[in-house]
Amino acid sequence: MVLQGDAEAEPGWLEALVETADARPEAGAIGGKVRFPDGQLQNAGMVLWRDATTSPPWVDETPPAPAFDEVRAVDYCGTSSLLVRADVWDAIGGMDERFYPVYYVDVDVAMSIRQLGQVVLYQPASRIRHHRGATGGRRWQLFVGERNRRLFIDKWGAVLDQHEPVDHLDVAAAIQRATARAAAFAASATPGQRERRERR
Repeated sequence: MVLQGDAEAEPGWLEALVETADARPEAGAIGGKVRFPDGQLQNAGMVLWRDATTSPPWVDETPPAPAFDEVRAVDYCGTSSLLVRADVWDAIGGMDERFYPVYYVDVDVAMSIRQLGQVVLYQPASRIRHHRGATGGRRWQLFVGERNRRLFIDKWGAVLDQHEPVDHLDVAAAIQRATARAAAFAASATPGQRERRERR
């Protein structure tokens, strides 16, 4: 279980993650709904684009906090709050130290999990408030973020070709295609993962 030091867990946060892990054996990791301290939605599972940039699953104005209230497969959930199965954590070798100090580590963990044939799920019943940017200056964040994005491309370039390119002319349609791709992967992963876990 990963919970960052600048995150405040809301009641029932952990129980929702554990219950989802029990009910969904195809899920290698489960993350929750993340809000800013003022309650505004920060992310609800994220989209990973072909150029290794990322975005929330909405366009323009941030939707109200109750939005995105269904469990779904996503490209990744942030490590501000993320439950990873112990056997999956061991199989991927934990967090890749090349992404220290943590920028892109969540994206890398999720990509590693999918390479095992498992999915990352978003569970909105698990909620935290995240003081994003509470440490480090903005220039430092941008520098490390871009450096780690390039490291991520070096590591996962071939797999990124399966992701949607950023479509600046119709971002909403691109998000729909990315969401459909994640759902299709989850649907194909479900039977095999259940069979393997039932044999254990």
